[in-house]
Amino acid sequence: MPAVPDLKSRLDNYRTSPEPAWLWDGSRCRIVWANPPAVTLFEGASLFDVIDRQFDSEDAAIQTLTETQATLQAGEIASVILDLTWLPTGTMASATVVPHDLADGRKGLLVRLEPPEKETPLDPGALEAAYRALPLAVALLTEDGTLHHGNPAFKTVCPNHHPQLSSMLADHARADRHLSQIKSRNLISTIEQANTSLGVRDLRVTLRKIEHPDYIAVATFEDVTDRRQIEREWSEQTNSPAVPQLSKGAAFEKLAESLKDTINANKAAEHPAPTKTVAPEKSEKQSPPLTNKPPHVAIPETIRRAMERSGEAVAILRDNKILFATTQAVEDYNLIPGSIDATTTHEELFNLRGPISSIVLPHTSKGNVDVDISVKSVPWQDGPARQLIIRLAQPSKPREVLVSTDVSPTADSPITTTQTRMVTRIPTNSAQITLSRATASVESDQHETPTAQLQETTPDDELKAILDVASDGIISLDADGKILSYSAGAEAIFGHRVQEVIGKPMGNLLAMDSRKTWVDYLAALQGPGLASVFNDGREVTALVKQGGTVPLFLTLGRLQSTKSKARFCAVVRDITQWKRTEQELRSAKDQAEESNRQKSIFLAHISHELRTPLNAIMGFSEVMQQEKLGRIANEKYRNYAGDIHASGKHLLSLIDDLLDLSRIEAGKLDLDFVAVNIAEIVEHATRMLQGEASARNVVLRSSFAKGLPQIVADQRSMRQVLLNLVSNAIKFTEAGGQIIISAMSKPDGSLVLRVKDTGIGMSTDQMKSALEPFKRIATEGRETKGTGLGLPLAKALIEANRATLVLSSEPGQGTLAEITFPTNRVLAD
Repeated sequence: MPAVPDLKSRLDNYRTSPEPAWLWDGSRCRIVWANPPAVTLFEGASLFDVIDRQFDSEDAAIQTLTETQATLQAGEIASVILDLTWLPTGTMASATVVPHDLADGRKGLLVRLEPPEKETPLDPGALEAAYRALPLAVALLTEDGTLHHGNPAFKTVCPNHHPQLSSMLADHARADRHLSQIKSRNLISTIEQANTSLGVRDLRVTLRKIEHPDYIAVATFEDVTDRRQIEREWSEQTNSPAVPQLSKGAAFEKLAESLKDTINANKAAEHPAPTKTVAPEKSEKQSPPLTNKPPHVAIPETIRRAMERSGEAVAILRDNKILFATTQAVEDYNLIPGSIDATTTHEELFNLRGPISSIVLPHTSKGNVDVDISVKSVPWQDGPARQLIIRLAQPSKPREVLVSTDVSPTADSPITTTQTRMVTRIPTNSAQITLSRATASVESDQHETPTAQLQETTPDDELKAILDVASDGIISLDADGKILSYSAGAEAIFGHRVQEVIGKPMGNLLAMDSRKTWVDYLAALQGPGLASVFNDGREVTALVKQGGTVPLFLTLGRLQSTKSKARFCAVVRDITQWKRTEQELRSAKDQAEESNRQKSIFLAHISHELRTPLNAIMGFSEVMQQEKLGRIANEKYRNYAGDIHASGKHLLSLIDDLLDLSRIEAGKLDLDFVAVNIAEIVEHATRMLQGEASARNVVLRSSFAKGLPQIVADQRSMRQVLLNLVSNAIKFTEAGGQIIISAMSKPDGSLVLRVKDTGIGMSTDQMKSALEPFKRIATEGRETKGTGLGLPLAKALIEANRATLVLSSEPGQGTLAEITFPTNRVLAD
């Protein structure tokens, strides 16, 4: 660090300084002197108010001063960044610090804040390129509802000049309501039907309020018609049993096709002729038959359809071949893919390099015609190619052919324009070619590019306001990945000011483990193919200036502007909250699983501990009930012994159910899978419960198909399942009803075991409750005994045996329980 002159360490030099300055006592964490601006900064009315003030040693700015004081030697100076955002008028500020001895000889630090640096304005070219590269249609909304300064994506949606919001939206009343609401609200986002160049479409319309004297909001329009149509088709096919369901793969493939159509439509309309009316959309059925039908070209049908939809003459060229041509290009100019006509005029198509050129082409029905040709580079199969959009020139003004060869002005022929190009005039009635210089009128006529119009009508501050209103960070980069412009959203995310990052590689803002991801991402977009058009973004980790890291979602796109150094536009979004929510959900899931496991272990232990004393109670009560050790004279005592035995038996059944249920939930239920005969299990359940059914005057019977195959299951648990289902059926069946147990094989090889009763039945909500532990169904006029574990335990045991349970019931119509064993659990004959 450089040595500091003696005068720098004197307080007198700082007393009249317009910037805040103070003498810091680091050991006591206090200010011992401050000039008037510093007194105001720290909310003091006098110097004594500041001296009395206590500071938090854990504060970031205080820690910075403490660490700096420990490292500085006498006579050194340092520059630091202090986080003073906790003060009412504070912010992130640069400060110069100098070691200074206190009155008692201890070490102190003299701090002086530097005047804030003026923010370097963004490069207009990079700012404009970023605005034009935004994928959404964006425009500025005035108070009277007029949309101004739409970007190219907006002009493809609404080509009209300065359209009204009410004329775009099909529902004028809703448009007027949105216009009145945005004056009092910060954001309005809704889906509306809109009149676009492609017809009536569903658009996501978002109005975001801005502070500007001429405009009240930034309006964005996103076409969601295709997505909503796919959702409707998917919903209809899902709800209709007669129509096969649309698979997820097919749905996403269809969505991808629609996205490709939109992107290619935007590319074809990026350089429209200013005075040419957009041709109406042509359907494939309305197209006239081709006289020169082009040969088949191996490109996706969606791309072909998107280019044909524009209704214009479009051709894709590379080297000396025409790779693709629309129907209009083949019919009007005989541009057949795979070959070219041997005329000089057609050969000149391959020499065009400027964004807009004018030449003479032979028309199949009009003879030689003047045409304007928009030329741009597009991704194509096996590398980039050039796209030509051919439009008839306007006859109102004489046209001069613009050739892309640059020339320098001479003293004999001074040129007043900033761009000098050689131009060629080709008369339609002569083969002679003459050369002349371009004049200012040609450069500034009605055919100037949309970029020039945007520079003339849209001030830089308006463009910056549009980009800064987004919470996402927008960064423009050169071909090497170095930062050219930097929005307010990016400054808030990274903590670095614009001056600190301009000209530096974007990778320097990322953590080490994310820099390889960034390099691979940038390299993929620099290569040929569709990777530069379709990309799904990357998750990276950013290094923030204040310390620590922030998770980001990064989307990088390639720019097509030729008037700016910017070659890429990066959009970064802070996903800290998403990551935190994801972690909280994962932690909550782990805690719930651990809690459930602990509960199951507790139930297993307590159930085991209860069985020992309960067996003693049941055994002694049974001895007393049977009077094995002598007669009991009092009849009530004998009845009490019976009640004790019955209660113990009921409690033992409950404990067994709890033990089984806890083992299943803990995954510790031991099952012995063997070949099980369904008829034997049903016969066992019928024999065990026949007495209970007869006591309630309920008919219990079974019905089986002949030759039922055996199943692979645990015999003990399946017996318990059937006993629980039949016992429940008996409880909820009135006298005179019946219960039928049946089984049959299905055509797909599975086997179904059914328990059908004619009882009181259940509603849908009651069936849900019946399958939850300890929930008993409330029935009017009757009280049924039970623990509420019968059906939940049966369902758990059925699933443990790799089968499924389905309940079907209606109030008053009985209940049907179906146990389905899949094909892989059914043994062959």
